Amino acid sequence: MNTPLMKAVIVDDEPKVSKALEYELNLNFPDVEVVAVARNVKDAVNKIRRFEPDVVFLDIVLPGESGFDLLKHFDDIRFELIFVTSHAEFA
Repeated sequence: MNTPLMKAVIVDDEPKVSKALEYELNLNFPDVEVVAVARNVKDAVNKIRRFEPDVVFLDIVLPGESGFDLLKHFDDIRFELIFVTSHAEFA
């Protein structure tokens, strides 16, 4: 079995959305492994620090803090960031 080239974390409070994104990544990008899914900023910060992903798929609207607030928890961002949102005003 080949080792994935990239580790990914999905941060989204909508379980259907994160499952759909994970499905699409598995189907179309076999070199990307989703190592964790987080539903809020606090959980995401912990999982990003634990798994040290190469890429984070980040929802903007989350309960409590926003996806933008997540970035304030890191002095040095060592991952690529892809924003995912269903809100047209953030597109």
